[in-house]
Amino acid sequence: MNGMQDDRPSGQRSLALGGAGILTVEDLAKLDEGVRRVGEFMRDGAWHSAEAVIAASGQREGLRRMRCLREKFTVEKRRVTGTGREWEYRLVGESPRHEFRRLRDQGRINALEAKA
Repeated sequence: MNGMQDDRPSGQRSLALGGAGILTVEDLAKLDEGVRRVGEFMRDGAWHSAEAVIAASGQREGLRRMRCLREKFTVEKRRVTGTGREWEYRLVGESPRHEFRRLRDQGRINALEAKA
């Protein structure tokens, strides 16, 4: 799946993940792998339980890896009927915010014009 790689420098990524000075380059590589696994698992657009997302990530914090996808993709959630606090998630496509940034960076949208 394209676009799942975080291209920011490792220092910025560590800071964004709350691990500045703690996360190593190896840690970031493992987190990236979890995001890739979750993205590949969810790319079918079907609804998936939290347990399935966690299992697909291969990491205890699988839902956090899914949330990383929200930077570039739209992830919908819905409450599982009759369960109270159980949720399902699905990946439905590129997020409008990411699409705007991509078009802006390509020079196809002027950020000031878009605000008007």
